Amino acid sequence: MKRMMLNLAGIMLLVGFMSLAAVSAEAKNLASYGSNNVIETNVLPTPVKQDFDLVNKTGWLIVELYVSANNDDKWGNDILGVDTLSNGETATITFDPGKGVTYWDLKIDDADGNSHELRKVNLKKIKTIELYSKDGEVTSIFK
Repeated sequence: MKRMMLNLAGIMLLVGFMSLAAVSAEAKNLASYGSNNVIETNVLPTPVKQDFDLVNKTGWLIVELYVSANNDDKWGNDILGVDTLSNGETATITFDPGKGVTYWDLKIDDADGNSHELRKVNLKKIKTIELYSKDGEVTSIFK
């Protein structure tokens, strides 16, 4: 009976080691897979700075400026606030670039109540927007 108990204990110990070895091998495989193929979801990409200089060379006073994501239906708030941008002046526009937004729309309102829009502007590649007026329409140069 004692010998049978020892054999049974030995078998159980052997089965335990085999199970542990199998679990350890599986864990090693998973760790290897994870280090090569799994993207860490808690690491967010650093947003690309999308601030820009707006240069008014239109000949008129800019009283409001709106910047919204190209796929957004709303303009949001005037980012000039109480300020205006006279002809010949430059304003540095800083704003939260949002999550993964590349293309932006700009709406420029002048002192005469006219609105002018620039669509699908890639602010990741543009540092300066110069605004001009030709025949009452806004034209722009991106730098």
